[in-house]
Amino acid sequence: MSKINQKYTIQPIFSYKNLLKSFLSIKAEKNTNFYQSGSAALYSGLKSLILQKNITEICIPKFICNEVAEVVKNLKLKTIYYDIDSNLNIIITDDFKKNLSDKSAILVVNYFGFPANWELVNQLRKNYNCFVIEDNCHSLYSKRNNELLGNLGDISFNSLRKVLPLLSGSVLKSNNPEINLIKKYKITVPNFSEITYSLRGFKSKFSLKNLIIKNSPYKEERPYIDYFSYKIIKNDMFDDDEVRLLRSSNYKIWYNFLADKGLTFFPTLDLDENISPYAFPCKASNSGEVNKWIDWGRKKNINIIKWPNFPDEVVMKDVPRSLHNVLLFPVNEQHLLNKSQLK
Repeated sequence: MSKINQKYTIQPIFSYKNLLKSFLSIKAEKNTNFYQSGSAALYSGLKSLILQKNITEICIPKFICNEVAEVVKNLKLKTIYYDIDSNLNIIITDDFKKNLSDKSAILVVNYFGFPANWELVNQLRKNYNCFVIEDNCHSLYSKRNNELLGNLGDISFNSLRKVLPLLSGSVLKSNNPEINLIKKYKITVPNFSEITYSLRGFKSKFSLKNLIIKNSPYKEERPYIDYFSYKIIKNDMFDDDEVRLLRSSNYKIWYNFLADKGLTFFPTLDLDENISPYAFPCKASNSGEVNKWIDWGRKKNINIIKWPNFPDEVVMKDVPRSLHNVLLFPVNEQHLLNKSQLK
């Protein structure tokens, strides 16, 4: 059985080589709102909307990670969960529309690096004068109609560690001149959790899993980007086009390999030259099939995950059954896949 030597993960392994290169760079520092994580950036962005626009409620999709729900709960905003169909399209119901006003915000997710239906979102924003928050945690470089994702919401945020070999980092942006972001960030030394996370790709006789400390950035206990990641980002240590091409190549490998393996693909996710995918997503029929593929990946040294970790408030019977068992296969650019490694 062939096996990938270094663990191949959904999120890239931290690059100490890039860190060393960054110290030799003399590029100018960017004027950017950096935070430790997407959760920390979302928290700060929502606080800006609460203080400046007096929003009282937020609409978020039922197909979402629990981390988002925890941020909203901490800010005590009224939460309305809206429907997503089995192909990740937003479903507009009368109940959804009645909650939209100039005191509400809609969280829109660019799932897996593919743009949401921004024509529909912009129409809702226009009709109801609501605010839009763009969750771009699955992408940095994908485009929609020549517009870079992360520039389409009134407020947009990402999660740099998900798509680049960093310890931490998220960029929070205001794309609405009427919204001035709160600036409370600073740069810190990497913490113990971030250092252990950076070593997860190396072979070891013991597991680092239990050593990784779970931070709570939405409580603002430590919402700051670490110095190593900040240094790498501000000196542009990545080639956007190369990252996109390598990720797309790995995406196509998975597409061809899994086509006859009994998994269901997302037909609306069309990979083209404008997309930099986060992972290759597909739908398993049941939890047994999920476990089978995760175990298969473990034997191959490939990190396959089930996504998302649903919020407790989401009633699962209201989520399309095919979205209960979504699997993500890694496409990160640190390893170029070939078919022989998957057999």
